[in-house]
Amino acid sequence: MFRRIGMRGTREHLPNASRRARRQWRALGERGAVTFTVTLSAVAVGVGVVSLFAVTSSPSHDTGARAPHTADGNRVGMQVVADELQRDVGATGRVVVNDRDGCGRNGGTRAVMSFESSHGKVVEQASWFVEDGVGEHALVRRQCVGGHVTETRTLASISGTPLVACLPDCTQAQRVRFSFVGAQGLASVVAYRKATS
Repeated sequence: MFRRIGMRGTREHLPNASRRARRQWRALGERGAVTFTVTLSAVAVGVGVVSLFAVTSSPSHDTGARAPHTADGNRVGMQVVADELQRDVGATGRVVVNDRDGCGRNGGTRAVMSFESSHGKVVEQASWFVEDGVGEHALVRRQCVGGHVTETRTLASISGTPLVACLPDCTQAQRVRFSFVGAQGLASVVAYRKATS
């Protein structure tokens, strides 16, 4: 690859050898630059994926002191959705998504999700609906005891169809993620089932 330079009887000059060496180093440097760029890109994508996972796997989005309140001091918006979801998921591990037999349904309306629990012979059910309001859609939760509506509560303004995901599945959910587009944009809330002993 390299010839010896400076031996007696040869007429090879140093400038030719150094040009060849420079070409080889330059080619090696270009390959190194490409490798460095690809490695740096892979690290950046990895950091982005880890950050996204960390944000989306948080237990819930607690807005704390920043949550808006009504005149009587009740929290509204995202915190209400988080509280009610935790209440329903904590009471039962069974979630019925797109429930046609939702609590207090209107006509052919299906509930986005329903939760059912029984206390002896009394069956309690909570169903979440998206209903038309004045100029907007509303996320509404209805509570039924023994088949009769005992509570109706509007939780938030909503756009589109919310998404429900259950882990490991909706028949024995340990964790439920509810995602929707609300007044502050895209929101996602996670609730966990209470441990039973």
